[in-house]
Amino acid sequence: MQSISYRHAEWKETAFLVPDNKGSIFPQDTLLLPFNFRASCETLWKKLPKSLFAADYEAASLVVSFCSGSLSWLDSACASVHFRTMTIYSKCGLEEVATAFLKTQGCSDSARVVTLRNVGRVDHTIAFHMLNIPLSATPEEIILFVKDTFYAIHQRRYHPTSFADIVAEAAGPMGFSCGLKPDMSPAERSFAARMKDKTLCYVIAMIKMLSWRLEVKPEQGLCSCDEAIDRNTSMWHLAEALEKFTFNEYDRTSAKYSKVDNVKFNPGISFDHWLTGVNISLPRVTPVCYGGNFAVKVAHILKVKTITNNLVQSLSRGDNIVEGHYSERSWAGLLSATLPENAQAELLAITRETLPHMDMAGALHGCDDQLVSFDDAP
Repeated sequence: MQSISYRHAEWKETAFLVPDNKGSIFPQDTLLLPFNFRASCETLWKKLPKSLFAADYEAASLVVSFCSGSLSWLDSACASVHFRTMTIYSKCGLEEVATAFLKTQGCSDSARVVTLRNVGRVDHTIAFHMLNIPLSATPEEIILFVKDTFYAIHQRRYHPTSFADIVAEAAGPMGFSCGLKPDMSPAERSFAARMKDKTLCYVIAMIKMLSWRLEVKPEQGLCSCDEAIDRNTSMWHLAEALEKFTFNEYDRTSAKYSKVDNVKFNPGISFDHWLTGVNISLPRVTPVCYGGNFAVKVAHILKVKTITNNLVQSLSRGDNIVEGHYSERSWAGLLSATLPENAQAELLAITRETLPHMDMAGALHGCDDQLVSFDDAP
C-alpha cells in the first residue's frame, strides 16, 4: 500500500479520449429485458428486479471521495466485497488521515491516496477518475464510487444498499447501480411530518396554478395533497420535468463541508443548457441516482470519455457549484443501459404524476398497476 500525491495538471485530460457512440444520441446500449417482461410497481418502477443482478463478476475497484468525514465505516461496508484496488482521493488537505487508514483497512490489498484539487466535490472526483481510466482497462470490471459521507442521507424515503448488492446490480445488464434506493414500503410518518408534507404540497400547488413554472403536462394535474407526497417515489424520472430542476443556493453543512472559495453557486446556468454544453442527452424516462454513490462497468465509462472530459472542465469552476447537482442527476442516465421505449411507456402508464418537489423534480410519483391493463397487449 502506498500514498501518492498528484497535482491536478499532471493528469493529462486529453490522453485517453475516444469517439463516443455515434449510432444513437444515447451512448449506452438498450437494456435487454426478459421475454414478455412487463413493468410494474414491484418489478421495475422503484428498482431493478433481482433477476437482472449478476451472480458473479470479474473484478471490482473502489474509489472514495474524501474530504473530512470518517473512513472507518469502510471496513464493515467492505466485508461483503474485497476490491482489486482502492483509491482514496483526498480533497481537503487531510492526506495523513487517509494514509493512516490505509495501514489498517481491509477493503483492498492494493490501495493508495491521491491528492486532488478541492473543486466540484464528489462529482468532480468521479469525472476525474473516469477520465483517467486507460483504454486498456478490463471492460467488465466494476468501479464503485462512494463519498466519505455515504451514510449521511438526506434524500426523502431512500435507504443505502450494501456494497455487494450495488456491485452485483452494476455487473448485470444495466451496467450501473445506485447506492441509494427508494424505499419499497415506506413506514408510516408522524402527524407532524404528514402536516409538513401537506403544507409543502399546497404551497407547490399554488405556485403551479399561479405561474405553471413547475408544470410538465396539463393532463397530469396537481400533486394530491391527501397523502404524503414523498411516500411512493420512483428511481425513474421524466426527463422534460427533470431538466427544469434548478438551485439558486446550496448551503448544507451537515456533512462538515464548508465552502472554500467565493465562486458564485449558480451563475445563471440552467440544467438543460448545461446538459447541452457537456453533450449529455437523457432518454425520455431516465434513472436518477441521488447521493453521489454508485457502481458502473468500465465498458460504460469508456463509451463516454469525451463527455467525462467536458464534466471535469465544468466541475472545476469552484467548490460548491450548481454543476455538481446537475451532474448528480445525470450520472445514471449517462452510464446506465437505456430502457427500451416500450418499457418507458409502461412506466409512464402506471404513474399518476411527477413529484413536484424541486429537489427531486421529475421523479415518477404514485405507482398504480391498475391504471393500465396489459392483458390485451400483443
